[in-house]
Amino acid sequence: MTTTKTNLFLIGAHKAGTTSLYEMLGQHHRIDAPEVKEPGFFSIDGDPTEAGLIKYESRYSTGLGEQTYWMDGSTSYAQTIRYPETIDRISAHTGPGLKFIYVVRDPLDRMISAYVQLRSEGLNDLDRELSAALPRLLEPCYYRTHYDRYADRFGAENILVLTFDHFRSDPASFMSLCFEFLDIPEIDVAGIHANAGVDRAQNGRLLDTVMKMPGARRAAAMVVDSPFERVVSGLRRRLSVPVEKPEITPDTLGDEWAAVSDEAARILEVARGPKVEWNIGAMVS
Repeated sequence: MTTTKTNLFLIGAHKAGTTSLYEMLGQHHRIDAPEVKEPGFFSIDGDPTEAGLIKYESRYSTGLGEQTYWMDGSTSYAQTIRYPETIDRISAHTGPGLKFIYVVRDPLDRMISAYVQLRSEGLNDLDRELSAALPRLLEPCYYRTHYDRYADRFGAENILVLTFDHFRSDPASFMSLCFEFLDIPEIDVAGIHANAGVDRAQNGRLLDTVMKMPGARRAAAMVVDSPFERVVSGLRRRLSVPVEKPEITPDTLGDEWAAVSDEAARILEVARGPKVEWNIGAMVS
């Protein structure tokens, strides 16, 4: 079966600055960064087919250039509990010399940011009630579990772990570590701040209730790109309300906090960059 030329994976974590990093890495002439950052091809799409691989490969530029890396920035790849076959699929359909960049963030801050974004995107398919939403919010925070699975398959030397804190405080040195890891010349890149600091709206409670009815999401999906999309979108905007940040604390997480804080402490053991202190109290140098 066809293999893809993809050899650079920006695997996550979700809401840890990956969109900004993807666009900044894409400024380098040695990196091909398609317009679609997160195809989710090896996780969400299921088992790759020949036709699927050809379509996935078509994302890349067709001209001759100096590319060394072809990049996929799907953060779903670092959700190996929700998508347990991802690593096997990547391994089966890629060549040698793979590199992985994994940016992690204070788990409590990451979950709050993820809640706000997921509640405002698409059909607001994240449950409004925090207790029901927590399993999905927690999944990307099992940082060391995801890292270990990639390290076991592809080698720890091929995975660069960095922190969102470093990216935010000193993007120039952060990018230097990326270029050093990829063994490509360092360049000056324009700073990008994507998906940050924007007001977000969510479905009202009535619309949330309607969307939970059998067949509602399928019907809503059929409206996309149809003559009714503009009308439905306008109605949804009128019924929407601002997303409020949830209060997520160790007490909120209960028994899960011990596991999440342990995962966070252990991922910081392999992270590169300056010292970082999260709410868990762990530090790395």
